[in-house]
Amino acid sequence: MVLRATYPDAVSGWLPHRATITRLYRDEGRSLKEVMVIMAEQYGFKATPKMYKARIARWGLDKKNKRHEVKEILWRRAGRKLLGKESEFVLGGRVVDMADVERYARRAGLDLYPEHDSRAESSTVIRDLVCYTPPPSRRCLDAPLPLHNVERFLHSFCLFVGDSLRSGLWTLGKDVMGFACVLGVEYPTSARDHFFLAVERGVRRYNLGDVSQAYRQWRAAFRELHALVQSRRPSQLLCLVELVAHLAECKHEVANLLLRYLGDLVDGHVRRDARLSMLQSLSRLRAEDLVGLTQVSQECSRDAFSGHFDRKSFFLLDSETILMDSPVDSRESSPQPHLSGLISEWEPYDVEALRAARSVMEILMASERYGEAEHITWIHIRRMHEMPYDGVLGGAFSHAYSYLTHLYLMTQDYEKAYHCTFLKVENYFKVLGYRTDLPEDFILSSFKLLSSLAETLRMDEEAEVWRRKYTDLKAHTDASAELELSYLRSGARASQGDQSRGVNAPRLAGQSQSSPSPSSSPPPAELSAISVEDFRKCNCHALAQPRRPSGTGTRPATIAGLRTS
Repeated sequence: MVLRATYPDAVSGWLPHRATITRLYRDEGRSLKEVMVIMAEQYGFKATPKMYKARIARWGLDKKNKRHEVKEILWRRAGRKLLGKESEFVLGGRVVDMADVERYARRAGLDLYPEHDSRAESSTVIRDLVCYTPPPSRRCLDAPLPLHNVERFLHSFCLFVGDSLRSGLWTLGKDVMGFACVLGVEYPTSARDHFFLAVERGVRRYNLGDVSQAYRQWRAAFRELHALVQSRRPSQLLCLVELVAHLAECKHEVANLLLRYLGDLVDGHVRRDARLSMLQSLSRLRAEDLVGLTQVSQECSRDAFSGHFDRKSFFLLDSETILMDSPVDSRESSPQPHLSGLISEWEPYDVEALRAARSVMEILMASERYGEAEHITWIHIRRMHEMPYDGVLGGAFSHAYSYLTHLYLMTQDYEKAYHCTFLKVENYFKVLGYRTDLPEDFILSSFKLLSSLAETLRMDEEAEVWRRKYTDLKAHTDASAELELSYLRSGARASQGDQSRGVNAPRLAGQSQSSPSPSSSPPPAELSAISVEDFRKCNCHALAQPRRPSGTGTRPATIAGLRTS
């Protein structure tokens, strides 16, 4: 059907069609004439060539090289080369062809590697220009298809970050300790939802040898993946590469299956934008490629934020993500006594205050300013005791006690570590009256740590009490996992029987003509098959003996990832 074409309103008429015009003109490389015909016939959108050219220039979609942009690209490349860094660029969401840039520079008489002591004419920062270091793993990729997929992902990732910034999905907040705090669209709500927590909990349990509970968490993560695909929160997707890479280092088969399932869910969406294009390109990668791409994606994000906000170090408040060029040297950081006042004088002390305090604690930990982190956390706990208790506050208490436990274990102050872990356990039983989403084994690692710490402190009776609590709770959670596993085995046998009779296995969401709603689509059957095979290889129900905290100053294995257990 051909729609009646109408001229757009000069202010608001272009915005609904921006993504489509960008895709046609820039991503698909169509000519302006082709774009005009498609927009008029398929979308009923009509504008003159002059109007198109003005809008294309305003949106930064012009494909022609400009002198000031070429000079800026060459200047940045020269500076990074002095530091021994390779460089690739994305300008306005389009990957820059350096061969084309160099041809322009030769015709214009520009130096390919200008002196880096001054910018000469190029004194203004181009906001839409993003520079990043190519992944080191790209040289060892042995097939052209993986290499193409990596390049396609980097392109789509940079495009997504740039479009999100230009759309105003991130706004600049107040500075804290040299970090520019950035607020997402739903701050102070955390972007680290059930999907992120389930993946991290699964990795933590798998590394501790609790395979049954690990797969229970990963199955929960698969069930939550549809919400991530539908989310409009860009901070979540910035964390996704690192999260899946973390999973790949633990169990790459599960990570690969997660990527394929992500692709199936994305394929169920008809309308595409920069967010879905990035997710689709991510789903085509191999899990082992993501480990090398984590740093590259962080550099791309940091450069995009730096170009947009003209700052260097950032803290994304809703996802607690730190973007900075290099670690902050705690010796050079000037003390900021006003931080104590920030927490103690905040009125009223509400949910926003909880998020702000947590942000300060994260930044202090990243800056390795552990003494200040301890001081601020105890002030934060004192202020929380003034608030009416609920599920949100209970989670904040658990987070704060976990922070302190981590700090005291690093300094080998086992008595204080025992005290804070005990407070966390007390808080857990209190918060159960408000939270139904906590997994059954949430507190299991704390029981194990208390037993180990009590033994180290020669508190033999307490050590035995906590060991019994650990044994009883683990037996209960293992029984639940065994019951769940029996259903999985039955399902796997039934699936094999269907396949032997030539019956097609159920498709994933988005693969059939009448796909079920994403919320009702189960995790892929292959996840159950992987978990069953893993159970055969691992004696997952043997009781692991509590270990004493390490005396090396590093985080003991018994509390790996304690903050979000």
